[in-house]
Amino acid sequence: MILAYSFRVQLRPRILQAIQTKVSRRPAKAKDWALPNTQRAQRWASSSNSREDYRYFLPVQTRWTDNDQYAHMNNVHYISLFDTAINTYMIRESGLLDHTAITKGGGRPVGFCVESLARYHRPVAFPEVLDVGVRVGKIGSSSVIWECAVFGEGGVGDAAATGHFVHVFVDPKTNKKVALDDDMKRALEKLQVQVL
Repeated sequence: MILAYSFRVQLRPRILQAIQTKVSRRPAKAKDWALPNTQRAQRWASSSNSREDYRYFLPVQTRWTDNDQYAHMNNVHYISLFDTAINTYMIRESGLLDHTAITKGGGRPVGFCVESLARYHRPVAFPEVLDVGVRVGKIGSSSVIWECAVFGEGGVGDAAATGHFVHVFVDPKTNKKVALDDDMKRALEKLQVQVL
């Protein structure tokens, strides 16, 4: 207990100094530092939010429990919608994921989510039926960047939310990453879209 207390006392000034240094380096405008300064973020920010830019759609009925105290769907549900649409495509449409074989310790490689992001453009709420659009932004040697969008009821207008999901494919027995085989690449290429 004394060791833990001593460590906390010594560490606290360093943490405060690091926080103060970081805050003082921020640009004056909040919007400038809110977005990560990465190529992917810049690419995604400039991509289209229109329905025509997505290749696969999954209709999803919102639930009463999706709404929060502000009378719209809470932010935590959007990543779940992206995940559901991606995995539905992988299981039903492409054969990329054999979820029954995974539980038995075999089957094709599985995609582990290593990154997810959602951006909110306008609210949606129960009882809307949403369309979750999915496209593939980039195919790597063992990974894929899925790009997703949530469209409001009727599928008209721009996306209510956009985001991405990065999967790294691994062997289900060892959890070690594996290269995508040709069948997997072909299934992913069906959804690939180049957005300038």
